[in-house]
Amino acid sequence: MIRAKKGFTLIELIIVIVLISTTYFLVFSNNNFNVKQDEKRLDLFNIKEYLLKNFQFEKELKFSCIEENFTCYVKVDGKLDKNFKVTNFFKKIPDIYEYNNKETKIEFDELRVDNRGFNVIFELKINRDYKINEFIIDTQDNVLVFNSIFTKPLVYKSLNESFEVFKENKIIERLFASFLILFNKSFFWEHISEFNCSKYMDVMWYLNFDDIDFDKVSQNNFLVELYNAKGYLNNLKHSSDFDFDILILINTHEHKIKASLDFEFVCTMCKHSYPIFDTRCPHCHNILTLDVKHRLTKSFYTSNQSLQ
Repeated sequence: MIRAKKGFTLIELIIVIVLISTTYFLVFSNNNFNVKQDEKRLDLFNIKEYLLKNFQFEKELKFSCIEENFTCYVKVDGKLDKNFKVTNFFKKIPDIYEYNNKETKIEFDELRVDNRGFNVIFELKINRDYKINEFIIDTQDNVLVFNSIFTKPLVYKSLNESFEVFKENKIIERLFASFLILFNKSFFWEHISEFNCSKYMDVMWYLNFDDIDFDKVSQNNFLVELYNAKGYLNNLKHSSDFDFDILILINTHEHKIKASLDFEFVCTMCKHSYPIFDTRCPHCHNILTLDVKHRLTKSFYTSNQSLQ
């Protein structure tokens, strides 16, 4: 006896449809909830980690915020992601400075969204090596230093707090000293005895004459020798450093021969050398392993000129 195949009843079809709809709703509503929760957690302290976790890119990832409602967008390899938008990322317009001691505010290119141009007030970029652009941001609540070697920014609510952090972690001495020279020179000179200036003698060498506290310099033997070699001081006849010693003799010579110091940076791990300082060795990629070395060279600038 051949039985006819029984099809689904109307009730069974309704049950299946309800189950599928419920599952769909639960899955996608949860996903949306997670996205909103992630956006709530997104801030300056975890921005790099968040972007790398949620976006894939080949060349560059860019997070840009505009003044209107402090809305932020993401560009992936130059293309705007229309599915991502965060509002009220800031409370007030922040001040963004270059990562150096020129106290220069950064100006950003215009961002175009839906054929409209907007003024950008903040921008963080991640390149193919997962390094961010370096800058300093003042949110009026605290100061954050974004450096390419750190996943999270260095946060300072006060200079005293930052100084305690520095004393516990000497590896960041060069970064911290550069930060103080940029934002609070008086604090730097007041605590000069806590620093080993030979580790960043290039920074000290290129300081403007007016930025140097010579009363504090007189208490630091290395800086006394350095600035006698530079020609800022004239109270030493000799130095324990050969190149310094030659420069001191040249500075007192009647013919005034033009000579100076040149600097290179040698990685303590792979021993490669580079003409400029970087927080990460370009060859072996180790962090904060470049030591400054100096040598005598012909001078192409005046004794009180800054190359910063």
